[in-house]
Amino acid sequence: MPDVSSGQRLPTPAGERSLGVSSVTRQVLEANPQPQDVMNVAALIESFGYGDRQVEEQFGVPTVFELAETVYAEITRTVASEPVTGVETPAWGATIMEMVGQFFHGLTFALPMAVSIAAMVFLNISFAAYTGFNLEQATALALATLFSFLVTGGFTQGMAYIYYILVGSKERDLVEATLWLMMRWGMGLSVLLCVVLLVLDGIFPILPFGTMAFAVLYVIPLSAMWLSYTGMYVLRREYFLTIATAIAIGVAYYLHQYRHWTVTLAQIAAMGIGSLVSVAIAVYLFRRQIGTEGRQERIVRSRISHLAYGAAPYFAYGILYFAFIFADRLVAFTTNTAFLPYGIWFRGPYELAMDWALLCLILPMGAVEPMISLTLGWLTRADQVTSESRIVVLIRRLKAIYGTTLLIFAGMAIVSLIAMRVGLDLASTSPLIGKYTPLNEHTNFTYTVASVAYTALVIGLYNVLLLFTLVRPVIALRTMAVAILVDFGVGLAATRFLNSENLAVLGLAAGVGYMLVVTTRALVHLMNTIDYTLYQLT
Repeated sequence: MPDVSSGQRLPTPAGERSLGVSSVTRQVLEANPQPQDVMNVAALIESFGYGDRQVEEQFGVPTVFELAETVYAEITRTVASEPVTGVETPAWGATIMEMVGQFFHGLTFALPMAVSIAAMVFLNISFAAYTGFNLEQATALALATLFSFLVTGGFTQGMAYIYYILVGSKERDLVEATLWLMMRWGMGLSVLLCVVLLVLDGIFPILPFGTMAFAVLYVIPLSAMWLSYTGMYVLRREYFLTIATAIAIGVAYYLHQYRHWTVTLAQIAAMGIGSLVSVAIAVYLFRRQIGTEGRQERIVRSRISHLAYGAAPYFAYGILYFAFIFADRLVAFTTNTAFLPYGIWFRGPYELAMDWALLCLILPMGAVEPMISLTLGWLTRADQVTSESRIVVLIRRLKAIYGTTLLIFAGMAIVSLIAMRVGLDLASTSPLIGKYTPLNEHTNFTYTVASVAYTALVIGLYNVLLLFTLVRPVIALRTMAVAILVDFGVGLAATRFLNSENLAVLGLAAGVGYMLVVTTRALVHLMNTIDYTLYQLT
């Protein structure tokens, strides 16, 4: 037995110490329901009148700081086992309906591509493609498509950013004037590019001058088409894009088939009409929301430098996106296999396989917007939580949400791949369209690798756009730029050493793989510092 007469303090029984710590924990939570860290808890304990001597006598710990560590650990355990209060969860019914609406909204953006492929299969003509073109004309048209996307992709993304900025700042009256100004700049740059291409080809011949001129004929109307689509894109009326595309295809088919125009003239006229239809629809939609343009032009010109600075990362994203999509084609078209009369030459079987593989994007691409909206909405509500202990829980839950999102994309990709494969197997037996399917000895490998790479690319693009949302555009853009270099590097090595243009698709797969790994690692790192990220978002 302890010697009471000696004056030594009797040790506090373990049960009493535990009850005492729980009592202090309750006092701390009453004073501050969300203590920031151990130092915050220690300060609160000292404010209750405890010193090192008192806590040692009552709780058996030598210092206030050690007691604070114990109390803070208990608070953290309690928080981890409870729902995160302060994060409002919307009604599941409303959330699901909103996500379904956004999903179908995303699907509509891919429909023009599907309509164009269907037109080529059944009508042998689209607004910028024709099965009767020879390989030289097809080469020129492929270059025209590439140049038109590169010159307009940045403007399209930049205009979308500016639209949302102006709408968000209650300056709707400036939207129309801003978009028209940037569309004129886009067309001006397109014309300038055409002049440069003709001059360079005259000095350093890559293609015969007539072939390059043929490409230039298509660059300007194609650029007009893509830029005219932007108005409907930013107004979230993508289904009008399908209507405008169908009208352009119909005009080209009618003029060539029934009026006996040459294919080139019919298609240029069709793209002009399609552009006018798109602009007319966009103007009508704008004017329903906004009044007249008038004085806004002068105001926009005075602010355009500021708006352009904010839109610059999105402008770069648009250019890098299309550069990545076309990188493997450039590698394939410049591979010297059986026949390469010029520096670049169209490879029909490769393009056929890649076009069909692109259709695998439709289903998973529709999920990108709702997944980003869901994640951002959850982060916005979570911004109310600032406690370090609760942020630990938020990090864990955010990672769970991200992991679930990746599983959803993977599931959609698998469904899309299987559905496309089954559909192509059935179509390959059709006497009408069987010859257009990519399931033969020349294209099967390319199609298989490309379809898997494209569906994986959807996840990479989701990661990239999420990095933009979390104010990390530099990481996203740097990753895309390096992915393009990986695409070129692997594709060139495979095609040149093994002498097969079909192996260019390995560059696409390698670039997608790099993008996936780097962007996923970057997002996981951001999740681990979510408190700082949320601070930046606000």
